[in-house]
Amino acid sequence: MDPREFATDEDIFAELIAYNKKFGESCLDLTGPLAGFMDSISTAKDLELLRQALGGNLLNYLGLSYGTVLGQNYAELYPENVGRMVLMQFFSWCNETTECTLSGKDLPTIFLNLTSTTSLPTTSLPTTQCHDAINQTLNGDASAFSRMLALNNTDTSPESDFAANALFCQDFGSSLTSSTDLKSLVEVASTLLQLARGAGQAFSPEVYCANWPARVLDPPRPLNAEQVAKLPTIMMLLLYGDTSKAMDEFLINGMLPSQGIALDS
Repeated sequence: MDPREFATDEDIFAELIAYNKKFGESCLDLTGPLAGFMDSISTAKDLELLRQALGGNLLNYLGLSYGTVLGQNYAELYPENVGRMVLMQFFSWCNETTECTLSGKDLPTIFLNLTSTTSLPTTSLPTTQCHDAINQTLNGDASAFSRMLALNNTDTSPESDFAANALFCQDFGSSLTSSTDLKSLVEVASTLLQLARGAGQAFSPEVYCANWPARVLDPPRPLNAEQVAKLPTIMMLLLYGDTSKAMDEFLINGMLPSQGIALDS
């Protein structure tokens, strides 16, 4: 991670927020008006226009990972247009499937050994690619992480974090106003995420969104109860494994699991 993310004095924090502002302004200048509508609410409205263009049938939607945020916003905005919707966050995936190259291995120990002997970057690689990159590193080839670092420093790569920064900054913004705030965030994150030494997925956006020049359009908030009451049943999953069978049954046939059933993961 950029050392400025762990700024502990006001001078370095001032450098950080000045960088954020300049970087954000360059995004606005180079991208144009679109850069001001990267948030999930705007994208949900785009999805509604796409639904209308395709004939106006009810929207059947599968949202994975950050796709759950988009699905939630669409459902709240257009409850009458929702057909079958599944929102799923991946959790404990690797040891539940042979598709993962690290399946069956002691993942916490592997991660601790790597981070104690190397300086792995905070990664936004998809789950399977991240596991593959760690497995390659164990075998002496850390080029997957090296490529990611290089790509994150180019504004033309589709694998860059730049677009994600713009999205997160308009969805969540940042609560940081001083180096004291940042130090507190590092301390709390390091306590809660000891394996990753505080480097969670949401840490970088929180830091790089401080003083971002675009408006926050989708801040965390309670759902609109009146809109939610209009929704059909939505399936929400936190695990991956046999739950995928229940998910398929719901999306294809509209069938929900029996009340109280426990699904293996």
